[in-house]
Amino acid sequence: MRKHHRFSLLADCIAAAATAARMARSRLSRSLPLAAGASERHRTSAAMSESEERFARFMRHLPGLAWIKDLEGRYVFANETAQKVFRKSGDELYGKSDEEIFPASVAEQFKANDRRALAGDARIETVETLMHEDGVVHESLVRKFPIFGADGRAVLVGGIAIDVTDRLRAEEELKKSEARKAAMLATALDCIVTIDHHGRIVDFNPAAERTFGYRREDATGREMCELIIPAPLRDSHRRGMARYLATGEGRILNRRLELTAMRADGSEFPAELAITPITLDGPPMFTGYLRDITETKRAEQALQDSEAHFRLMADNAPAMLWVSDADARCTYLSTQWYEYTGSTPDEGLGFGWVECVHDDDRQNAQDAFLQANERRVPFNADYRMRTRNGEYRWIADAGLPRFDAQGELQGYVGCVVDVHDRKNYEQTLMEADRRKDEFLATLAHELRNPLAPVRNAVQLFRLKGPPEPQLQWARDVLDRQVDHLTRLIDDLLDVSRITRNNLELRKQSVALAEVIQGAVETSRPLIEQCGHELTVIVPPEPVYLQADPMRLAQVFSNLLSNAAKYTERDGHIWLTAALEGREIVVRVRDSGVGIPPETLPRLFELFFQADSSLERSHSGLGIGLSLARRLIELHGGSIEARSEGFGRGSEFIVRLANLAETPVPLPRESGGKTVRGATALCILVVDDNHDSADSMAALLRLTGNEVHTAYDSLEALQRAEKLRPDVALLDIGMPKMNGCEAARHLRRLPWGKNLLLIAVTGWGQEEDRRRTREAGFDAHLVKPVDHAALMRLLEDPRSAAISH
Repeated sequence: MRKHHRFSLLADCIAAAATAARMARSRLSRSLPLAAGASERHRTSAAMSESEERFARFMRHLPGLAWIKDLEGRYVFANETAQKVFRKSGDELYGKSDEEIFPASVAEQFKANDRRALAGDARIETVETLMHEDGVVHESLVRKFPIFGADGRAVLVGGIAIDVTDRLRAEEELKKSEARKAAMLATALDCIVTIDHHGRIVDFNPAAERTFGYRREDATGREMCELIIPAPLRDSHRRGMARYLATGEGRILNRRLELTAMRADGSEFPAELAITPITLDGPPMFTGYLRDITETKRAEQALQDSEAHFRLMADNAPAMLWVSDADARCTYLSTQWYEYTGSTPDEGLGFGWVECVHDDDRQNAQDAFLQANERRVPFNADYRMRTRNGEYRWIADAGLPRFDAQGELQGYVGCVVDVHDRKNYEQTLMEADRRKDEFLATLAHELRNPLAPVRNAVQLFRLKGPPEPQLQWARDVLDRQVDHLTRLIDDLLDVSRITRNNLELRKQSVALAEVIQGAVETSRPLIEQCGHELTVIVPPEPVYLQADPMRLAQVFSNLLSNAAKYTERDGHIWLTAALEGREIVVRVRDSGVGIPPETLPRLFELFFQADSSLERSHSGLGIGLSLARRLIELHGGSIEARSEGFGRGSEFIVRLANLAETPVPLPRESGGKTVRGATALCILVVDDNHDSADSMAALLRLTGNEVHTAYDSLEALQRAEKLRPDVALLDIGMPKMNGCEAARHLRRLPWGKNLLLIAVTGWGQEEDRRRTREAGFDAHLVKPVDHAALMRLLEDPRSAAISH
């Protein structure tokens, strides 16, 4: 405002000076008579020139532009600043109008404003634009005014201008800044209150209106502490302001503090406040930024309550609880942990807890937790920890990671449980399980040993020719029951292997038809004995799968045998195989007694008996179907049972997906051990069970072989040195020296390298086969020996790999 006022006074002075000069010149011209002397005229002319020179000097020192035009709009004067801005010299300007100098739009702007000044006989003030020599359009504040002659009429029009481009831009930026500030104040979530040095409110934003319940116009001008500060705190506020005004010191300025604020209705609430002094020209002002933290306080209280509840729960829980931070440092241990270990918080927190871990377990326990923390996954570890009396006990430590709303790891929360007694129980159970396995293996061995001579005797009857019908019936009964007992023993051992995850499949590319044929051949005697009709349907084209042929045949044979047992005499059994997409589906269906609906879900459980009464017609151990399911699952397949109920038969469906390409037959190698022929072999049979050894020897002699027996390993070594046999059949579990050690002795002999060594034993587990393989045996046959398999082995020693 002051600048505009000075500019107006300057314009008035220029107008007055120009008018006075014009009137003086006119009066002097009129007052001189024609007869006046030359000297008088000279003095008058000099005075006029001096006046004009003073006017010109005055104009040259003006800070802005100045010019004068006649009534036709022609320039009669322009100061140096105007000439520079117009980019014209005085000679180029004088006598010319705006149309001759400037673009039409600019000239019309100038002329219009000239006409306005002359029309009103008074000065006008406006803004005009003109491109300056720097190529930028500038805005100028222009004052235009008429210049009057001696007769009081306007004879000229004058103008002055100052460049206000920067000022206008600054004013525009200021307006924008003020608008932004107003928008920020209006939209700010926090209350913003500005007071003067008397404590009176000068600004009160919308957030403050909403929070305190006052309108801005009602709050402005009133003392702040009377409106929003509770009465007990007002004197403290006034003293603080007075201290600041007197000394410039304010303890609460420029920092955050929490206090109690008051609403218009008198209710109080917790608030967070920051006060900043504003020092400009004059007394200071203060701006306060205030936030209602009621919800924050509630959340903090809820968190404190939650932590208190957690600590109360943790300190009374039966387990030892712990909490860690994102750096894996323990930040909390429950009372139980300290009582259990006898440690203090200083000893347990951070990484101190590891000092309570047994030396042998410490590194593994710490590494397991650090790795889990790094990967942000659950943590589990069992280790031994020292108790307060110095004893080390097994504990189970488990923790889960904690994350915030952004997914950042906050640490872990976990618990520690004493599992020492459980560990001991587990060890006891493992020991009992190991003994059970040993018992089953020993039982199998002890049962197989007496079965071996029985089977050999049955085979002797068969090789002697067809006996009387009654004897033939007795032979067949013995043969079937030996087979049945052998399968029961094998199933028991298989279940034991599976429960210990110790059953290995020997997968190969095998034709489905061959597997089914093997299963049918195994089950056919029982099916024929029951008088059933068996229908087998397999795909016409060869279908191959990657499987263990013996185990898969065992499954299908088991299903066929069950169908035969649970179907009334002269029933019907169907075995169908089909390729459905990429799956092989084998169905075994019968016309038997069916399966009750309540029994179906438990049918594949180990040792489950559908009929547990003493009067049941079909006995069993309840392991066949459980074994079948586990074997199918090991092949990556599935098995299910279906039945429409009693008397409606049953159906078992096996699905396998391990399809294989058609195998390429490998050329048969001609190398390896050779024997003189199936009718001219020198065979040494070694077994401490005389019946087993003698019956096997008698059986082999019937096929034309020269057979000798020995009843322990030492005797066998002596006889072998004299006989140098082609084949030696050795039992493994013998007194004085076991069969494996005897095999090693034989292999060390010069002639023993080509000896066909066959282990014939009641021990049939995989570990037993591994031991005989390492001892140098070529084959491992389990008692009671399959006579056909033994004959194939004697005829072709290269098949020994199959039997091992």
